[in-house]
Amino acid sequence: MSEEKISENEIQLSTRIVEDLGLDGIDAHYFIEAYAETFSIEVGDFDFHRYFNDETQVLLMIPAILFVFSDF
Repeated sequence: MSEEKISENEIQLSTRIVEDLGLDGIDAHYFIEAYAETFSIEVGDFDFHRYFNDETQVLLMIPAILFVFSDF
């Protein structure tokens, strides 16, 4: 994951992580981990998939796609 700096002017109370900052999937996971570590917050039972898309299915498809195209 690449770490980008966001200025304080870009963040408002109404800022949406996915829609406004474009964070989703694995990037959002790393963001939440970094946020929790920075502010000493226990993530606990945070239901990540309730708020962010799950990229697991896409990642699981990659080996199958590579296998199909390796025959060409």
